[in-house]
Amino acid sequence: MVSESARGLEGGCLRGFPCDIVHDNGGVRYTVKVSCCYGLAMDLLESVSQELEFDFYLYMVPDSTFGTKKVNPEDKSEVKWTGVVAELMNGHAQMAFTALSITRPRVKRTQSFQSKVLRIIVNAPYYVTNNTLHHDLNIHYVLDVIPFRFSNFHLNLIHHPNPLASSSHPYNPPRRLKRQWPRDLL
Repeated sequence: MVSESARGLEGGCLRGFPCDIVHDNGGVRYTVKVSCCYGLAMDLLESVSQELEFDFYLYMVPDSTFGTKKVNPEDKSEVKWTGVVAELMNGHAQMAFTALSITRPRVKRTQSFQSKVLRIIVNAPYYVTNNTLHHDLNIHYVLDVIPFRFSNFHLNLIHHPNPLASSSHPYNPPRRLKRQWPRDLL
């Protein structure tokens, strides 16, 4: 998650990193103000940038959305994306750090991208199917990997040494929001 706060008196950020608040006026982009972005995604970005040794420029997407797919009602083949996804698709951004939820359309888009990249890497002819490519290269489909990783993650939570992690397992007993009895504190 990313939160935003005002910059300090000297123009620096007490926590987080400077990020531009960008507006888009008919294709012309301009920075309205520079703010401070902080949160879990920014901490993750800092760790990854130190590990991989790269610099970054941060900005908030102009429409402040994760991204949705909009189909032109008159021409169904014309598709337009918004938000973070549009920034990546249009080439304005090379990488995005945010808390995107995994939805079936996003997984399908990722799967088609994976198949296209595999075809380019191995220079596969048009008559070779994606199934053959994945089978011969021993690369699993994204649609197959996600449920497997999800179930493994939750199974590993049960035996985690940290009691907070093991108690966050999805099959733990339901508890009341307004705890009234000592048994509710367990």
